[in-house]
Amino acid sequence: MIKYVYSFIFMLAGLTAVASQTAGDERGYDERTHVVQPKQTLYKISRQYGISVSAIKTANKLQSDVISAGARLTIKVPKDNDIFQVHIVRVSEDLDGISEKYLLPSDILLRYNELDDNVVFPGQRIFIKIDKINTKYTYTGNEDAPLTDAEMDGSELTVNNGVQTPTTQTTNAPPVYVFNSVPPSAPAKLKDSAVTTNKAFMIEGYLDAYYAQFSDKNTNGALSSYAMSAPKHNQTGINTAQLAAIYNDTNLRGNITPQIGDLPNAAYPAELKYLQQANAGFKIAGPLWLDAGFFRSPVSVEDFPNRSNYSSIYSYTRFYEPVLMSGAKLGVELDNFKLSFFAADRTFTAGNITNTNATFGANMRLYSGKNWLFGLNGLYTQVNNINGKQSRAYGNVFVASNRKHLDVLAYINAGVQGNNNMLSGVLNIRYKITPKFAFFARGEYFNDSSATVSPLMTGTDGKQQGLTATAISGGLEFKARANHYLRLEARNTQLGKDFKVFNDYYNNGTLTNQRWEFVITTGIWFGK
Repeated sequence: MIKYVYSFIFMLAGLTAVASQTAGDERGYDERTHVVQPKQTLYKISRQYGISVSAIKTANKLQSDVISAGARLTIKVPKDNDIFQVHIVRVSEDLDGISEKYLLPSDILLRYNELDDNVVFPGQRIFIKIDKINTKYTYTGNEDAPLTDAEMDGSELTVNNGVQTPTTQTTNAPPVYVFNSVPPSAPAKLKDSAVTTNKAFMIEGYLDAYYAQFSDKNTNGALSSYAMSAPKHNQTGINTAQLAAIYNDTNLRGNITPQIGDLPNAAYPAELKYLQQANAGFKIAGPLWLDAGFFRSPVSVEDFPNRSNYSSIYSYTRFYEPVLMSGAKLGVELDNFKLSFFAADRTFTAGNITNTNATFGANMRLYSGKNWLFGLNGLYTQVNNINGKQSRAYGNVFVASNRKHLDVLAYINAGVQGNNNMLSGVLNIRYKITPKFAFFARGEYFNDSSATVSPLMTGTDGKQQGLTATAISGGLEFKARANHYLRLEARNTQLGKDFKVFNDYYNNGTLTNQRWEFVITTGIWFGK
C-alpha cells in the first residue's frame, strides 16, 4: 500500500513540474534592454516595469542584488497572448482580491506567476490564464509605459470605449472588510472583451485545526466559557472543516457552505451547526441586489472563518453578537461604497441562543483613498426575558487602515435594552515583519454590567451583574503560502474583582477573576 502512495506522490510532483514548465512556455513576454542609471537599484527597476526583483535576477543570471551604473539588463515584461492575459495590480489590491475578481483560485495565480506568497505591488503585471477565468478583460492602456500615480489611484479609468463606469463586484462570498483584507482596488483600466463567459461555479474548501490550553482547565472535552474558536482545553481538534459551493452569474448568485468542527459546536445553534450559510440572490437593476436565506452575521466586524481575522481567538464582543440569521438583504454594491438593509425572522448567538423575534438592520462600508475603510452596522429587535418582551438596539462603528507593514483596526460597539446599556471597544494592530511573518496584538474593553447582552453573574459579594472584562492578547503568524497560516497566540482576561468565576488550574483550582488562554492554530484552503 505504501509503495502506491509514494508512486502517487512522485507522479503528482512530476505532473506539477511539467505543468509549471508548460506554463512558462505559454506565457508571453516583451523582451527589452535596460541600461542601469546611477543610483538605480533592482527594486526601483522592478517597480518601473511591473515585475519582481527575482524575475530580473533570473533573466540576467544575477547572484546578488548588486548592480553597476551602465550595466545592460534583459527585462522580460509580461504581455497578453491567446493563452494568457496580463492584469495590472492597482493600489490596495492583493492577490486574494484579484482571485475574487476573476473567480480564479489563488493557487493558480501563484503557480503561473511563480510567486511564493500573495504579496504584490501596484503596477505589477500578473499573468491570468484565459481559459480559467470567469470573464476576460483586456488592458487598454499603453503597455510600454509604467503606470502613473493617477492610474494606480484609479482616477484615470476607461471602460466600455472610454465611458468611465465603476465595475460591480459579483462575487457571492461576502467580502471580508477588516482583518485580513485591504479596501478593494479602484476599477482597473479595463474594457469588456469579445470573449466572455457569464456563468461560473466554484468549489472552495477550508480546514482549521488547533491545540489550546486554558488556565481554568475544563475536563471531558467540555467547551470552555467565552470560547468560540479552539474551545477545548488540552486537546488537539478541528476548529472548522467546510466545503462551499458558490455560483455566480451576471444576474444570479448563490452559495451553500456546510461545516463541521468545534467552532460550530461552540458558536452555532444545535439544529444549524452544520450550516455556516446558505443563500441565493438576484440583481434587481444595476448595482442593486436582493438575497435571501441563511447569512453570517451582518453586524459583526470579526468574521467567520478564522482565516479572515488577525487572531484566531474571538473577542468578548464577538461572543455576544449574532453568528447567523435567516432572512433577506437588499443592497447596493459599488466599488468604493456598499450599503445594505436586512430583515430576519430569526437570529442565532453563541451559547445556543435563538431570538425568534423579527430583526431589522443595516450596514455600510465606505472605502476612502488607498488605505482606509470606514463602516457602520446596526440592528433593532425585541428579546424575551423575565421582564417580558423588551426592545434592543445594537450597533458599531469601525475604521481600518492597511499599510505596507502596519494594519490597524479599531471599533466601538454599543447596545441599549430598556433601561440597560452596554459598551465595548477593540483595538487590533498587526505588524508585518516580512511577507511571511507578522506580529499582532489586541486590546479589549467590554462593559455590560447591566446585562444588556450578557447573562447575570453573582459575585463574591453576592451582587449580580452582567459581564465586565478587559483583555490583552498577542501572537505571531507565519504564512508558508498564500493559502496557509500558522498562529501562536495568548490572551489574558481580567473580570471585575468581585467576579471570581474561573478555576485557576495552576493554583490548586482556587477561584480567580482572571484567565490565560494559549492557542496554536493552523489553516489551509483551496478555491480562492
